[in-house]
Amino acid sequence: MGVAAIGVLVQEPTGADGNALCEDIRADLRDHHERRTAAADGAGPLLAVIGDSYAQGRHTGAPMAAYPYVAGDVLDVPVHVDAMGGSGYVAQSPCGDAQFTSRIDDVLAEDPDVLVIAGGFNDLVHDGLEEAADAVIGRSAGSGTEVVVLSPFAPPAAEDRTERIEEMTAILERVAKSHGANFLDVSGLEFPVTGDGIHPDVEGHRIIGEVLSEALVDDVG
Repeated sequence: MGVAAIGVLVQEPTGADGNALCEDIRADLRDHHERRTAAADGAGPLLAVIGDSYAQGRHTGAPMAAYPYVAGDVLDVPVHVDAMGGSGYVAQSPCGDAQFTSRIDDVLAEDPDVLVIAGGFNDLVHDGLEEAADAVIGRSAGSGTEVVVLSPFAPPAAEDRTERIEEMTAILERVAKSHGANFLDVSGLEFPVTGDGIHPDVEGHRIIGEVLSEALVDDVG
């Protein structure tokens, strides 16, 4: 069985029409996902991922090769992805008001069985991570869904930010555990990246997706 999902490469527009365009894309993602998952009744637990450009598959040229879909294929479950490049718990992205605190209710409205919260890298230069993460993770854990929080990824281009990534990893782990959520530390995971030194290439997404699926196998079984 293939994964019942729709992949949309969310662009990062600027200018007055940026927010409207991003909302149109996100609305299209939700609409297509609803129709695809409705047609896959009995396909298995719904896996949802809220994330940034990594979950979006940015710079791969193949959004459906992004790691959430790899994990869905391995686990043989439908997948819903809400991804916005440049966003995070605090970071809004070039698309405007797209931080996780603004999007989490839309994701929970999909009634996922398992929710992966994957962000933090774009929050490297922002204050307020602990408070924002507490709001997002607390809201998610209180919904009754199984929640898995990922640490920030640490691509080669972030070698000079190791201390900050370690600090953020500790914050997210502490907040996750305080709400009874699971935590997966991927900050030490190595994977090939695209020419920008930040985003995983297709093989990198395969590696991340397989690691994630291994961590989720008991949650979706």
